[in-house]
Amino acid sequence: MPRKKQTEQWVEVQEAARVMSENNGRTVSADYIRLLGHNGKIAMQKKDGRTNLYLLSDVEAYRVRANHKGGQGKRQSGQGEQEGTQA
Repeated sequence: MPRKKQTEQWVEVQEAARVMSENNGRTVSADYIRLLGHNGKIAMQKKDGRTNLYLLSDVEAYRVRANHKGGQGKRQSGQGEQEGTQA
């Protein structure tokens, strides 16, 4: 007996962000979902002229890695400037 083909389930960006946030234990923005879709990391299809849909199974499977930027942060205030001097 042949297997039944599973119906693909597609979700809008806000739902995709909610699911990915829950699955990864960190907040994932709608902008990040859009970026993943445009970069081909998760499947995306057009719904209409403004709305894209994202394949739920891809969203559920994707794992967000931690962003390690050791020492690459903002410069501390006062570096390279003289403080407390008056002209």
